[in-house]
Amino acid sequence: MPGQRPGQALEKAEEVCAELGRIEDELPTLTDGSKHNNLWKAIRPKGKFGRGLAIGLPVVIAAIIIAIAMRPPRGPVSQAQRPVPGWKNSLIVLPFKHLNVGAGQEYLWPTVTDRIIRNLGKARELKVISYQTALQYLDSEPAAADLMKKLDVANVLRGTITSEKEGLDIRVELRNLKSESVLFSRAYPAKTEKDIYGILDEITRTVAGVLGVTLDERRDSGNKSRVSTDPGAQRYYRYGLHFQDEYFQKEQASDFASAVSSYQKAIEFDPGFALVYWRLGIIFEVRYNRDKQAKDLDEMFRYLKEAYDRDPNLAEANLGMGWVYFNREDHDRAFPFFRRAYELDVNNAEVNYHIGSFLRSLGLYEQARIHYTRALALDPYPGDYTAWQQVLADCYSQLGQAKDAADVLSKAMEGNPDYHLRLDLAVCLLKLGDYAEAEKEIAEARRQTEDPAKTRRHEALLYAAQGRKEPSLELMKNEDNKANQVAVSVFALLGLKDKAIEGIRLGEKDFQRYRWYPYSYLVLKNNPFFDSLRLEPGFQVIFEKEKGLYEERLRKFGGL
Repeated sequence: MPGQRPGQALEKAEEVCAELGRIEDELPTLTDGSKHNNLWKAIRPKGKFGRGLAIGLPVVIAAIIIAIAMRPPRGPVSQAQRPVPGWKNSLIVLPFKHLNVGAGQEYLWPTVTDRIIRNLGKARELKVISYQTALQYLDSEPAAADLMKKLDVANVLRGTITSEKEGLDIRVELRNLKSESVLFSRAYPAKTEKDIYGILDEITRTVAGVLGVTLDERRDSGNKSRVSTDPGAQRYYRYGLHFQDEYFQKEQASDFASAVSSYQKAIEFDPGFALVYWRLGIIFEVRYNRDKQAKDLDEMFRYLKEAYDRDPNLAEANLGMGWVYFNREDHDRAFPFFRRAYELDVNNAEVNYHIGSFLRSLGLYEQARIHYTRALALDPYPGDYTAWQQVLADCYSQLGQAKDAADVLSKAMEGNPDYHLRLDLAVCLLKLGDYAEAEKEIAEARRQTEDPAKTRRHEALLYAAQGRKEPSLELMKNEDNKANQVAVSVFALLGLKDKAIEGIRLGEKDFQRYRWYPYSYLVLKNNPFFDSLRLEPGFQVIFEKEKGLYEERLRKFGGL
């Protein structure tokens, strides 16, 4: 039993009662001031019923042990105490500038930039800002202070390409941002364009040596670049990225259509451009997750498979195949593809993000947190910025770290006060007992959306947490998604235990609808809104089942 000294037995009923009283004092306090539905009051011996305590004591003790095993641990480890495996150094490779582009040479600058970033990504100890983030500086010359502040990097690599009468001239300069000192500078003549890859490999080795990191040469996908050598394909690919980012942020059908048509146009110019097929698969997946149209899932599968067929050594293509098998609920076949993607491009922001999403979908929140944090360090301003911040905050929340989750969301809203972020923040604040601030966030989200339906569940959760049963029930009377986490939390807080457990069962079974496991072990263990359910036999059966699945998944996939 928790708290008892080694070897000490509690043989007398009085001792057991005293120990149970001590345990009750440690239980989390519910919104109405009770502790686990006044469990201790329910079993406290009174009058003639006190004589029956010894008879039912084993049953009571067993129930208490189960409840204690399911409660969140006290004194959770803070974000600062659980750092992501760090880097020894950091760098951004700015897009190379081609000073006098010759006919048919438009592909050179993205090829050179992408190749160096990919090569340097083979150094586990080096933080290399993603190609997508680097593209933001294509037409600008960022100040050192801005790079240090926005991207948290220590060094910058700049380069130029000059077309000569005979060949090319590639010049690079590595500079420390804080001291503004030049660490390395050199010109490399290339007689033909075929000589470029050898030069880029030499530049990579030199930069790695100067920055004191080691390249893992086993991580080599060959000389093939992720970007196309066709200027038209490159142009429409960048258009597609722009409209994709707009769609991720604003959810407008016109942006989705423009992104898809741009990507398809890029394929017309270069049918072998594998990365475009991957982008198409992902944008259809995002729309499927929002609209649940089966045709989008079919398109997602088609494009992701095509990406892998075009280039099986592309990290993103391996991610795509991982998602294909995951969506078929074949985790064992999905895992090798995610692992292969990580081996190919360990410092790729999107690789880390999608691996984090795979692990989070399985309920491995601590492992997912590590990858999400790495992803945001490598690409601080991704196109789907809101979603990246949301999933990182969700990991903290499901780990019982509501304060850390609230910090992530508050920081995210500094540059993007999206109503989704506000509602997630409101849930964290309710977990922390800060009802006044939670109410403000919900009200602001309602003002932003101008659609009461989008904030209805969160308002009901606020009322339930405050003990205002009638207005909460009124908002939930027509609930059409009984498995929704917020809805289930409302039912649990209102004491509608059967309804809450029914919702958990629905969410537990309906993978095809949710494409993840919304009620995995850590969710059940760490959600304080579920405290009233912990002694319910139905909840305990689900809890033990999910605990076993968690331990199995942790053993199989936790090392990724």
